[in-house]
Amino acid sequence: MLARVTMLSDAGRLYEAYELAERALPSHTEPTERLTLLFSMLSFATLGGRVERARTVLRAMHDEPLPRESAAWLAEIETWLDAMTGNPPRGGTLTALAEIDDAPPGLTGYRTARAIGLTLAGDCVGALALLDAVLDSNAASQSWLGADSPESAAWPLWVTRFAYGPSYTLTRAPVDSVRDNRLVNRWLGPFRQSVIAESHMACGELDIASMLLDDSLAEARRIESGWMSTAVADRALIDVHRGAAPAALMLIAQWRECGFPDRFGLRDVDVAEAEARLALGESDAVSELAGQTWTASADDGHRAWMVHRAPMLIRQARLAGDDALVAAIADGTAAMLPGFDAPALRGPASLTAAVAAQDQAAAERSAAEFQSVGDQLGELAALEEAACLAAATGRAPAALGIAQRAAALASRIGSVATGQRLHTRLRESGIEVPRAGAGVSWPGSRGSGGVPGPAGVAAPGAGSLTRAENRVSRLVAQGMTSPQIAERLGISPRTVQTHISHVLTKLGLSTRAEIAAFISSTRR
Repeated sequence: MLARVTMLSDAGRLYEAYELAERALPSHTEPTERLTLLFSMLSFATLGGRVERARTVLRAMHDEPLPRESAAWLAEIETWLDAMTGNPPRGGTLTALAEIDDAPPGLTGYRTARAIGLTLAGDCVGALALLDAVLDSNAASQSWLGADSPESAAWPLWVTRFAYGPSYTLTRAPVDSVRDNRLVNRWLGPFRQSVIAESHMACGELDIASMLLDDSLAEARRIESGWMSTAVADRALIDVHRGAAPAALMLIAQWRECGFPDRFGLRDVDVAEAEARLALGESDAVSELAGQTWTASADDGHRAWMVHRAPMLIRQARLAGDDALVAAIADGTAAMLPGFDAPALRGPASLTAAVAAQDQAAAERSAAEFQSVGDQLGELAALEEAACLAAATGRAPAALGIAQRAAALASRIGSVATGQRLHTRLRESGIEVPRAGAGVSWPGSRGSGGVPGPAGVAAPGAGSLTRAENRVSRLVAQGMTSPQIAERLGISPRTVQTHISHVLTKLGLSTRAEIAAFISSTRR
């Protein structure tokens, strides 16, 4: 029975392994065998994101006679689970985990929890220094959270995104990685790839980001890992940018049906849903979602994340007509920032303040702050607000000048939704915007060239692809992920992603599904 449980877990079938161990438990009375089964169940449930099952096993294990080392490991797992769910069952907030200072050496559950707590409390630079020191030390070999694995990069990359922004995060990302198939590290692969994808997304590389996210979500499904809420949210936000809000809502609904937790308790999926509903004009739903997200996050002490998401939330509140929420977000952000050590959060904080104060010049300055860390989506958001603030005060020439910068950036990124929203907001302020070809090229308008995909770009055809690009395209059409293609062709996953990006650009497409459809059509 134990051999069968091990075989299932090695195959990435965590849920089946858990259920088999659970069925076998009543027939095993020998203490060592029971502990082996219980520890297996706990590992499968925790790494798979089955939080309630993990907590049930933890309660059962406290009733077992545990050796001292097993009891210590159990306490560590509880702390790590607290950090991953952002919902400590013993009360308090996640940022209290930043006070943990008696951890044993290595990248342990305690030390990882402390880094997460420090990050969300706003000491992102301190959290990064903690992780880097651990991973650079000899203590790494004593760890169980991937310190001796290439996948360990997931932890400092996530913190770097908050501390220094997306551009620097990408410079720290490993170019290549050998997949670590050990159970305790396997889930870190999709997590790490989703962090890299989010940085590409912030840098305006939506095509690369969507490919990485699709791959990471496919791999997470394969190994039955449930710690992918932020990846789901980012993939949905890309759909919104591309003008496909209904597709974003469908993805979110499918995720919610699985019952998986929000990683670190962060409500990224709620923010993405609010953004999709805003694109569909559902103001009441937007106000409710944004308000609940802000209030609940404040209660949980997710301070750095709140500042990171504040520009999107305050725009949602403003466009939904919720002035009280606008004020709450602005006041809360201003109160939190002074205690932070996170250079990358200065742009979001200054833009939030500019929106609340209706200060066009401050919004433009925040665009420069976003630009300094490579955050093109943040820069675009700041330019949108600056243009609208100029329009609201009757300064049409200034509004049009800033709008032209915003439209060019939105077109380059491929954010149809931003272009359309900015166009609508300016017209509501009485600013008649020139059509494409008359000074401002709006993403989504005819002739703008800003819409990814066949509708906006004339595809030159498969003849423009290189031999390598053709091979990769055919494997994409077979449903293979980038890591699988890399293994098949003996190249790196990054090279595969580069080929796919070139294919998308040459064919005027925007998703892997469109590549598959194109290849299928050429075979008919």
